[in-house]
Amino acid sequence: MSAFQFPDPAIEQSVTNPSTGSTYEWKADPGKWVLVSSEQVTYQIQTDKILRVSDPAIELVDSAGFYSNVKFSGTGGVGLTSDFNGIIIDGTSIDSRSKSNEDRIALIELRNPVKDTTFTVENRNGIATIRDGEMSVDAQQTADINFISMGPNSIEGITIPIAAVGDTLLMTKKSDGTLHQFKITGGGAGLYGVEQVDNVNATVSLVDYNLEIIPEATLQVRIRAAVDASTDYATLKAALLAAL
Repeated sequence: MSAFQFPDPAIEQSVTNPSTGSTYEWKADPGKWVLVSSEQVTYQIQTDKILRVSDPAIELVDSAGFYSNVKFSGTGGVGLTSDFNGIIIDGTSIDSRSKSNEDRIALIELRNPVKDTTFTVENRNGIATIRDGEMSVDAQQTADINFISMGPNSIEGITIPIAAVGDTLLMTKKSDGTLHQFKITGGGAGLYGVEQVDNVNATVSLVDYNLEIIPEATLQVRIRAAVDASTDYATLKAALLAAL
């Protein structure tokens, strides 16, 4: 069977392929024959032969040889490219963010579920406090805090353990549960140099916070190993329990 030949559009602007029953009309814009009706049309899918880092696409080619591009786009951190072989979906950025979130989940799992150790922020200008149930910081934003001081006992009368350099201090706002993670960089016995490590910046209010010390800097190594070995939240939780 010979290939279907389109007529000269200057003479005839509509034609039907007798083999397929498909009817085409000539469109000056975009300057090609366009399918307007079909009794039977078959399609092939082929990849775009050009490497693209944006707007990757596949081509739908009908039985008459006409094609249209079906474009793909990624959202929420999903990257898309295309090459001769197909569409490439890259979730690298999502994976890195997931690891960061897993680290925060790991720390939450280590929190004491029974005992509250509540302290009220008395000032944010760096004046140290030694009274039970009181704490102070040296900045209004958590990202700017360089030291945290606290009384020897919480409002509940619970003694906070003395931290060492490299340990983790968790500071949780009692009213909404917002958690901030700090690394101990110096000091001791209720007056610590700190560095925020979770990048969750927020205003420190003159309200109640729960303070917790996670001792042993080496514990973080075990947590990281548990996180890296876990494929989902349930596995992560089990691995954390085993690491403690």
